[in-house]
Amino acid sequence: MGWQNLAQLTATGLVVWSAALAAVIAWRILWGGASLLSLLRETIYGSIRSDRVQMAAVTALAALTYLVRGAGALGAGGAHHTLPDLPDSLAVLVTGSQAIYLGGKLGRRNPRHGRENP
Repeated sequence: MGWQNLAQLTATGLVVWSAALAAVIAWRILWGGASLLSLLRETIYGSIRSDRVQMAAVTALAALTYLVRGAGALGAGGAHHTLPDLPDSLAVLVTGSQAIYLGGKLGRRNPRHGRENP
């Protein structure tokens, strides 16, 4: 088996794995009782956390922006085997969003028990 065959097999395996993972997630969201709103709620009182909302919004915006850039590059006749470059501003935005989320999580942490405070 040559390197090209191995690369093709790996690429096919990753596509199948990604499709299976997406199907499981879709199944859980649609019929398994998992809701997207449950990702935004805290576990104790069920209130919605603003740090989780901003992280979800920024992540969705970044994913949509990257998807549109990739589709635009593909439609413009770009290379079919490369991903579009990630803009620095998008990387800074996602990094800042993750830092805000983790900062909020650490700020609610109880140092004695290692768990989040409500």
